[in-house]
Amino acid sequence: MYESTEKVTDRRLTNNKLNYTIGVAILFSIGVTWKWSVENEKYFFCGLLLVFLLSGLAVLFCSLWVGQIKDFKKLNAAKFDVINEMADKLHFDCSDTQIDLKSFKPFAKEWEKLIKINALQENSKSNLIALKSSNTEFFIPIAFRLIFIVAMISSLITIIINPNQTWQGIQYLLHLK
Repeated sequence: MYESTEKVTDRRLTNNKLNYTIGVAILFSIGVTWKWSVENEKYFFCGLLLVFLLSGLAVLFCSLWVGQIKDFKKLNAAKFDVINEMADKLHFDCSDTQIDLKSFKPFAKEWEKLIKINALQENSKSNLIALKSSNTEFFIPIAFRLIFIVAMISSLITIIINPNQTWQGIQYLLHLK
């Protein structure tokens, strides 16, 4: 059961690395598309529309990424709860030692010590209690999401404040010109 919790953590970290790589690739493609559309007046509207759409999908992607992290953390919390419940049922042969190992509850004792040193933080949105530093994992997807929102808004504003180029792009797109 404990190995299972470790595998969940490893999967979460692997997914974070993959998602980070995807986020950087999307950000790079948005930058290249923006530059291309600004340099090619004929494709101005199409390029910025693509930037807007890519950014919108990227915002959704980041929201799903945050959800993934929360789900993995909830799964691990549940697994550790099961391990703590199992601890009550475990009994060891203590005839050779002076320590009574019946229901030692190592994970419960670990949580007690973490509470004592004020190392835990409750996340009210997901009802999880975790180490204070473990919430920094959410920083990257949230930062990416903000960057993509800014890219969406910027592309929309750029389209709006350049009506001539936008109109030419729409005409080109609709084959009117």
